[in-house]
Amino acid sequence: MANINTDDFSKFLLKLLQNSLPTDKYSKLLDIIKTFQNSFNHMSFFRFYAGAGRIFGNTLVRCESNLAAECELSFDKAQFLSLWSNADMVRFVFLSLALERLNEKESINFVDDIYTKGDLKEQISLLRSLCFLPEAGRFVDTAIEALRSNSTIVFESIACFNEYPYRYFPLLHFNQMVLKIIYLGIDIDYIFGLRERGSSELIRALSDYVTERRSARRAVDLKVMNFLQYLEDNNLNTTGV
Repeated sequence: MANINTDDFSKFLLKLLQNSLPTDKYSKLLDIIKTFQNSFNHMSFFRFYAGAGRIFGNTLVRCESNLAAECELSFDKAQFLSLWSNADMVRFVFLSLALERLNEKESINFVDDIYTKGDLKEQISLLRSLCFLPEAGRFVDTAIEALRSNSTIVFESIACFNEYPYRYFPLLHFNQMVLKIIYLGIDIDYIFGLRERGSSELIRALSDYVTERRSARRAVDLKVMNFLQYLEDNNLNTTGV
């Protein structure tokens, strides 16, 4: 699946926001963007990033099919966007502007700061944004850190419907994510590219999980059993990378 140019994606989100926001709110958004373009600074960024929900609301934004086609947005990405709110989209636009002004090391640290210092909603916005950012693989350490979150909704933001783990997670961390999803009782169908990232290591991990559950006389989700059977039937001896 081809990557989307970040600038084009930001313009696409602005079209969605123009349709979603009241005129005065959209005008305010354009004013903030102009401020960033003229004189970006970290303090103002974090203030507006944190305040996006309060200023622009957390209403889910409808992704019109004609606009998605115009941006050459795949079905999977368009479906993922259906989870995004006004605030998520605004935060992405702000973040893309910030990264244009930072070098690679600064960008990595900047994104990590947003995650470590942000509240739950800010973390969720960031994790949903990762796969649309330029050179997205450089932010993999931040994404992996989200796997350790005690917040289920933060974990789900990176693990569910998100293309990022499929594209950038090392085998070990992808498999850990799959197991945590199963232990939390989340539907494994929510994992993007699960079958494509199947591996002999994942077969062993799932087999151990099934054995453990059966030894404890506990039920095993039918979808997990079917997926394990699929992997075994296809004789997967790959590394899943």
